[in-house]
Amino acid sequence: MAGLEHQVHLLSAQVQRLAVEKSSLQNQNDLLSKVLAMKEGQMNVLRHEAKTKDDDSPSGEVGPCPPCSMRAVLGLATVESASTYTAEVVMKMSLDEVCQKYKEYVHNLSELLISVDKPGGNPDAEGEIHKIMAYQGELLAKLVVLKPEHGAMFVGRNFELGRTELPDETEALKSTEGLLRGLELTSSQRKRIVALYHQFQTNMQRIRKNRQHLNKSLQDHLSVAEGEYVPGIGMHKVAKTTVEMDEVMQELKNTVDLERHEYSNLCGAFFAMILSSLQAARTIVRSYPFYPDVMGLTILVVRTSKEEDLDSGSDCTGASS
Repeated sequence: MAGLEHQVHLLSAQVQRLAVEKSSLQNQNDLLSKVLAMKEGQMNVLRHEAKTKDDDSPSGEVGPCPPCSMRAVLGLATVESASTYTAEVVMKMSLDEVCQKYKEYVHNLSELLISVDKPGGNPDAEGEIHKIMAYQGELLAKLVVLKPEHGAMFVGRNFELGRTELPDETEALKSTEGLLRGLELTSSQRKRIVALYHQFQTNMQRIRKNRQHLNKSLQDHLSVAEGEYVPGIGMHKVAKTTVEMDEVMQELKNTVDLERHEYSNLCGAFFAMILSSLQAARTIVRSYPFYPDVMGLTILVVRTSKEEDLDSGSDCTGASS
């Protein structure tokens, strides 16, 4: 009888594990489809930008960026107005102008959140928060696609001081932990964040593995270029090697661009596909004067999820003894 009960316990644990794995796979598939939709939106922006450069219109006027899946993913599908941030508008904005716009959004969000948090709430304020989050999401999404170098400088900026600056490490950790507790993420949201992080890690490992291969190739070419000069073929050999080195260095630069895109996709998915508009607004306001450390928040969720899994495993072990 005891043996039968033990088998039932093992089978129940296996069924529970399979159910968790199924849920995890569903979360990953859902996130993957949405991230692909976001990337398609980014491609639409790039295609439109390329077309804009090719069209030599005498008037210099270009039509608005066509509707794309990026807008739908970022929540703009429910905002009944034309795109505020067309590719042309974003291309003309300086980094300071983008930062100033972001500061205005944070200020407005802060006031709206105060209104929402009053007894009884404020549905109109919630609607305004949704619109602001959608528009600032579109601005930043197009910024990192059209001006990736500006996107990186934007994320590392202290918006009050107007320059790149790292926050205090100890204070930043405490602030991020407090922010995570305040978000009160649901179990479903936590699972989606874990799935998003694993997907991000897989993509980053592939990029970095390729970079290691390219670095080795570059070192090999340098050895050839700096090797002994053989009369008769010396210049030809150096010329061939330098051409190949240029190609490798371009590929290395591409890995940096790909890495930037992975970080921007992580941020976009975190805000648009996992958090509610209110949660996203609170994250942005509480992180000011810096941009939210989405990677830090994600890692904390993954760590706590692992700890909870370990605790759950200990409970199961204890129950079976």
